[in-house]
Amino acid sequence: MGTIKTTNIETITGSGTLTLGQSGETVSVPSGATLDMSSATTTLNSSMKNTPAFFVSKTSSVNGSSGSTTKATFNLVDFDTDSAYDSTTNYRFTVPTGKAGKYFIYSRLTLDSNGTGSDYIILTLYKNGSRVFASRFYEGGVDLDEPSVSLNITLDLAESDYLELYGTMAIGSGNPTIKLTSDSAYLNWFGAYKIIE
Repeated sequence: MGTIKTTNIETITGSGTLTLGQSGETVSVPSGATLDMSSATTTLNSSMKNTPAFFVSKTSSVNGSSGSTTKATFNLVDFDTDSAYDSTTNYRFTVPTGKAGKYFIYSRLTLDSNGTGSDYIILTLYKNGSRVFASRFYEGGVDLDEPSVSLNITLDLAESDYLELYGTMAIGSGNPTIKLTSDSAYLNWFGAYKIIE
């Protein structure tokens, strides 16, 4: 094995592709060396991107019953890199083939007691139809104006796992509402992205 010492390596023509190593080999940067790519244009392998990723919100309110669990039907898609979120039928995110891994999941629900005091609101994340995480906010019968509850977690997901969100609100009388997105402001949202491992 020999060592080549130089200060610059370029292609013969001054353009095109410069290849280091060949298939099956490993190009190693030793400890203490710095790989400076601050001025470069880089093309990342798909495994080095935070995708799949999606972010959805709502364009309409959903009426529920006091104390019952109601699905949050997020139907407005801001982005969905892998077309993995169903915004028309099941309102769920499904992990695409080959995209298993750890995902950061974030969401918020805003509920309205419609003028009557509420005891609590709950945001619940379901995985494959089963309740896995919940975030609660207790109001103690006070009528707050459109209270919100948030959930931020990391889950290890397999191919075909699917995620859905539900809201629950217990009120003194009448029926609560999962609010829509209004006044160009997000009141409810649901999103996730795959973490680079």
